[in-house]
Amino acid sequence: MNVASNWFNSLTKNLQSYRRYIPAALTLCTGAGLSLIAAAVVWNWENQRMAAEFHQQADRLNATLQQSINKNLDFLYSIQAFYSASAEVSRQDLREFVQPALSRNAAVFSVNWVLRVPAADKAAYEQTIRAEGFRAFQIYERDADKKPVPVKARSEYFPVTYREALEADTKSLGFDLASNPERKAALEKSVNTGKIAASGKIKLINGT
Repeated sequence: MNVASNWFNSLTKNLQSYRRYIPAALTLCTGAGLSLIAAAVVWNWENQRMAAEFHQQADRLNATLQQSINKNLDFLYSIQAFYSASAEVSRQDLREFVQPALSRNAAVFSVNWVLRVPAADKAAYEQTIRAEGFRAFQIYERDADKKPVPVKARSEYFPVTYREALEADTKSLGFDLASNPERKAALEKSVNTGKIAASGKIKLINGT
C-alpha cells in the first residue's frame, strides 16, 4: 500500500512540474496551426494570381494571332479583288501589286498564282510559259525522293504559274499542286466552295 501511495505521489508531483510547460506547448501548437493556415491561404492566392495571369496572357496571344490571321486574309482578299477588277493580270502586274505587301508582312513567305489546266490544254499552256522566257518550263511533280519528275497523266493540272517572294526563286514554277494530297484537298475544297481553304501541314516546294 505504501508503494502504491509513493508512486501516486511521485506521478502527481511530475505532472505538476510539467504544468508550467503546457501554456508554451499550446502556444507552439496554435502558432504552427496558424502558420499552416496562413501558408494555405497564401498558396491559394498565388495560384489564383498565376491562373489570372495565364488567362490574360492567353487572351493577349489569341488576340495577336487573330489579328495576324485577319491581316493575311485581307491580303488574300485584296489579290482576289485585284484579279476580279482586271481584264488580264501579267506576271509583272502581280509582282508590282504584291511585293509591297510582302515586304511589310513577315508572315507571308510567298504568293503563288495557280492556273487550272485541263489535260487537253497542257501542251499549249507549257509552250505559252516557255515563250515568256522560261525555256525549260514543264508541269512537274516530285517523286518519293522529292526530286522533280514529269507529271503523271491526269484529267487536269494545277501548276504554279506565277510566284512572288522577297527572294527570287523559280524552282516552284510548274509544280502541280494536285500531285500533293494535302494541297489537292485544299484546292478541291476551294474550287467546290468558291472560298479560301487552308491545307494541312505541308513542306514548301523549295525545301525550306
